[in-house]
Amino acid sequence: MTERFATTPFGGRSLSHAMFAAQERVADARRKLLAADSEGNPTPAADKWRLLRSLTEARAVYGLSDRTIAVLEALLSFHQRAELDGREPLIVFPSNAELSMRTRGMAPATLRRHLAALVDAQMIIRRDSPNGKRYARRSCDGEIKSAFGFDLAPLALRADEIEGHATAARALARALQGLRTEITIHLRDIAKTIGAGISEGRAGRWEELSVRLDGLSGRVARNATKDELSKRHQELSRLR
Repeated sequence: MTERFATTPFGGRSLSHAMFAAQERVADARRKLLAADSEGNPTPAADKWRLLRSLTEARAVYGLSDRTIAVLEALLSFHQRAELDGREPLIVFPSNAELSMRTRGMAPATLRRHLAALVDAQMIIRRDSPNGKRYARRSCDGEIKSAFGFDLAPLALRADEIEGHATAARALARALQGLRTEITIHLRDIAKTIGAGISEGRAGRWEELSVRLDGLSGRVARNATKDELSKRHQELSRLR
């Protein structure tokens, strides 16, 4: 497929910095891929669903919401192949009605907002037709000669980067879960030790320890950072 596609948006939308940046990123990545090809280095394509899962795990890095990911999932479903090869344009051209169906009835205004978020995050590029509609022109033998819609190539070309962030996100999630588990165990063990000391009349600063424990016994916030959890874990460790 030849890459003769529109790169400026239709209608009143201006050509934003994100659009420029995405186009430059794609061009630079393709130059590197072509250089690798000329040296005989194979360039593996990315499995689109595995890539989507990785982006879902790393979505906080890119500022993407779960609903924005759902819109991207719908766009990917219009790409017929299971793999994405960013060396060529990957244009999908669903109508808003088709996109709405595959996002469980998402409203047009909401769709536009999440599509804009994907453009701003440089995951897709708009390839607008002269009249703003999305479609493809085919040759007599059915080959697509030109297409207008959304180019998924930026997503494909960032596969390694996204996977790296997903790996880091998984490691962070494991670390956070480990800290939460340790905090829960510390709270339980310290509370029972203090309770046993008081009930059995053993010598010790049980009242003081109980007050200190109360200050550390608040519910751990769901969005607590690693630093916040580590600080509480250290304070509980000292209390033990």
